Amino acid sequence: SAWDVQYPDLPLKGYYYNYNHDTGKYSDKANPTDIAENYRIVDGQMVRVDSISLYADYSMVVVLSDVYETVVTAEPSTAGGYGTITLTAVKDWDKLRTSGYLIPDEITVEDDEGIEKKYRVTVLGPNLFDGGTIGATMEIPWTVKRINKAAFKGHSELKKVKFPDWEPEEGEDGEPKKSQLSTIDAQAFMDTGLEEIDIPSAVRTVRQGAFANCNGLKKVSTRSLLDWMRISFGDVACNPLYKGADLWVVTEEEEETFTDKLEVLNSENLGTTGEIKPYAFAGCGSLKTVDFGNSAVTKIGREAFTANEALATVSIGHGISEIGRAAFSNTAVAEVSVPNEVQVVGEFMFNG
Repeated sequence: SAWDVQYPDLPLKGYYYNYNHDTGKYSDKANPTDIAENYRIVDGQMVRVDSISLYADYSMVVVLSDVYETVVTAEPSTAGGYGTITLTAVKDWDKLRTSGYLIPDEITVEDDEGIEKKYRVTVLGPNLFDGGTIGATMEIPWTVKRINKAAFKGHSELKKVKFPDWEPEEGEDGEPKKSQLSTIDAQAFMDTGLEEIDIPSAVRTVRQGAFANCNGLKKVSTRSLLDWMRISFGDVACNPLYKGADLWVVTEEEEETFTDKLEVLNSENLGTTGEIKPYAFAGCGSLKTVDFGNSAVTKIGREAFTANEALATVSIGHGISEIGRAAFSNTAVAEVSVPNEVQVVGEFMFNG
């Protein structure tokens, strides 16, 4: 990438960097005696930090506690352990920009007795970023379990959302950790300029209108197709696919990563899935063929495949007993045979 060429050996994170004139390189340690030559990453570029107040004690954690308003939801249970904290609002938009629009995985707060306590950020609060501008790309740390109502709503400048794994740095203890996000609340990304988003495997609930009016969204990625089919979507506009985005499945084999666009759904990739939940593939732009023959699927939920304009071939299969309302409405399917084993067929099954 351009970043790798311009700044070799530097991680693309929210660290401070110091420029060394002798070597012509950036180091990943800020120099507290040379404030004018210290930098932060903002939108993929080095930006000089010219205010000593941004440094506090040169701790990223302290700076971030100055950026966000927070509410502690659980105190650390042991000395040196972690409590949990919710980000409720942006306290200082200039410092947020200087931080590279960083959402922290943890924040350290000093209590009245001068004792530092560590808290992991587990919730992004309602309307969190209301009132200012955020980055074109936002990374949500692995610790976040819930994105609350309208957290990113209305940010047309937001184009990409990522949920990167946490990897221990050299000399640091710990195992790699994947995103714990389980809930995306109503209108969380409504009216944004999203073009691409990863959906973590832990997500199980997406509420009404979470991705409403994200008309530019073209690429949605999942680490597991089976986990994708476990998500409960509150309505069509909850599903990031619903405006015609392609679904990409990311798999890892022997330290290699493969990304494949989902074009065929059949017994091979359905696995042991017994139900296609309502709205599961609504609007999916990449799906062309669905074959339930020899699969374990017994139920297809309402509007499960609605508005899949590329979907032209569907085979129901003899194991299915129920097909929900408008399950295949507004697709390119011209003809399909419904076996006698299907006991319930919802109205408007192939409407449009």
